[in-house]
Amino acid sequence: MRTKKAVVILMMLVLTISALACGEKKAMPETGKTDGETTKEAGNDITLTYQTNSASDMITMVFDEYTKEHPNIHLDVQVVDNSQMDTKIASQFNTNTLPDFAWMNGNMWRNGFLQTDSVLDVTEIIKNDIGESKFVQDTFMQLVTGDGSYVAFPAEMQIQGFLVNPSLFEKYDLEIPKNFAELKHCAEVFQENGVVLFGSGTKDDWPTWPWYTWLRLWGIEEQGDALFQDHTLNWADSDVIQAYYRLAELKEAGAFPENNATITYEQSKTMFLAEQCAALPTSTDQLAGIVNSDLDNMGKIQYWFGIGFEDSSYNQDIAVKVVNNGFGVSANISEEKLAVLIDFFKYFYSTEGANILIKEGIVLPITEDVTTEVSPLVESVIDLVQDPSKKAVMGASYVWFGYHEMQIEYFIDFHMAHEQLMNGTIDGSIKSEEIPERAKKM
Repeated sequence: MRTKKAVVILMMLVLTISALACGEKKAMPETGKTDGETTKEAGNDITLTYQTNSASDMITMVFDEYTKEHPNIHLDVQVVDNSQMDTKIASQFNTNTLPDFAWMNGNMWRNGFLQTDSVLDVTEIIKNDIGESKFVQDTFMQLVTGDGSYVAFPAEMQIQGFLVNPSLFEKYDLEIPKNFAELKHCAEVFQENGVVLFGSGTKDDWPTWPWYTWLRLWGIEEQGDALFQDHTLNWADSDVIQAYYRLAELKEAGAFPENNATITYEQSKTMFLAEQCAALPTSTDQLAGIVNSDLDNMGKIQYWFGIGFEDSSYNQDIAVKVVNNGFGVSANISEEKLAVLIDFFKYFYSTEGANILIKEGIVLPITEDVTTEVSPLVESVIDLVQDPSKKAVMGASYVWFGYHEMQIEYFIDFHMAHEQLMNGTIDGSIKSEEIPERAKKM
């Protein structure tokens, strides 16, 4: 296996964001000893309940190692389908029935914190127990209220783009495309040779990360006030609609599998690893089974941020490589469980914890030097994180959420309408001529 020693010094670019809404600060319960020592010494069996969208994620990976030293600590993983996560956690906010801690996007945590009493204020834990200086600049930009209250522990740096197999491009005398014309040409050549460009199935409606970036490449942030605040611009008349047209055009060019409405993300991964498709839309927290695969160890997988649009007047030198998500804690967590959770997060953000995750391509937003052996794919992820040529931005959904973060039902409805339009253009259930009418309803 080709590996190299990678010293990962994680740095995030300074992002300019609008002021966040203020809210009343919730008090952290008194915990006495917050290092978990009392629990560990006594050997009490403690089970933390944790809600996430996958039975195996970054928390479970690190927890497996943590419990080797703390066999009396257990994790009850409660898996919620990703398509139901927003509505599930919104209901838990309103009924104050959160599990001990959970994974969710930062905007939802901030919204729950500001509108209910169900989310624990973790400011003092971050500052005094974990150490605020441990984290890179702007780590908490989506996890902090206007008055400086931290509402969740930060998850991984969200690095969103595509996996590509350069050897397949080389096989058909193609280069990794830089613009839409080259991308469409690649799709046509691959189709002629029985290969699909993108293994992009839509049976799972959520693996749309890099396509969201296309909305930014067509100016969703620059048009945000007109679209979401003043309402002087309809979605159908905005430049953003070009992203959907291009996806529909790619579908017509054979860039996606013919039956992709029946293909799940796991099946898309299988296609990519079998070299039946040349690229796979993904995020770096979804690389389980790909990192250290045979294809990876042969040096046949690279991470790629995708193309730019030459006919777009908006900034094309952007990429999603920031912290979007966090681990929020229930305000009802017991003192004993909170002490254990704090001790776990100390380990999670340590060099040892980060080393576990970087091997899987998951990059934590910490300032410590993390030195470990990495695969060629992870090596390419690290290179992209450190590449200064791409301005770091949040995913496009954070634009419309920013205008309606206090109107969670509107956000969910709009988000679902967008997902249906985007996935419909990818799987062909929505044709180009239908896009304007569907967009007018958003």
